[in-house]
Amino acid sequence: MSKPKRLSLKKRLSQELTLWVLFAIDSECLSQGLLLPLPLAVRRPFDKQPEARLGEQLETWRNDDSIWRIGFSHIKNKTRLQQIWSNDGLWQTVEKDIETLLLYQSALDSLLSRSAIRWKLNRMGSIDRSILRLGVYELYFKQDIPVRAILSEAIELGKRYGSADSGRFINGVLDKVAQEIGRIERRENNDVKVSVVRRKR
Repeated sequence: MSKPKRLSLKKRLSQELTLWVLFAIDSECLSQGLLLPLPLAVRRPFDKQPEARLGEQLETWRNDDSIWRIGFSHIKNKTRLQQIWSNDGLWQTVEKDIETLLLYQSALDSLLSRSAIRWKLNRMGSIDRSILRLGVYELYFKQDIPVRAILSEAIELGKRYGSADSGRFINGVLDKVAQEIGRIERRENNDVKVSVVRRKR
């Protein structure tokens, strides 16, 4: 099987920003005054336990006086992402994705719960839950993105920010979601076939 094509850099950045906002909302960081979007701009290697990585990093940024005082415009101008951040379309895309995702969160969570066998949403780690929500949203609403690309990017996010088992767990759940909504179907030999079924509008 050929290796799935990666998303463009801009799409990956948009995807990752959306994840960070979802995680912040899920962990109630927004209600504590967290400035967004900070993670991509000032990300550094993690060396803590997986479940503590994002939360601890967000708490560090929230308590950093320079970040708190000067804000996003200073951060973006001091990083290698300056040219990308100067494109207003990136953040507009993130805002639209978050708005749509939150609007349909109940329905998307219901779909996710049916596919996450033996796992309740409130028992999942916040990181895995946020990645899965993003993946379900993309599978349902982003019909222009190939299924394998969505799954591949979600797995990579799980490996990068989750636990050692996150990638496999995320892949299994999103694969079931993709089958349920008709974006992929199974052959008898278990090879995955991408379906041409489109979501009804």
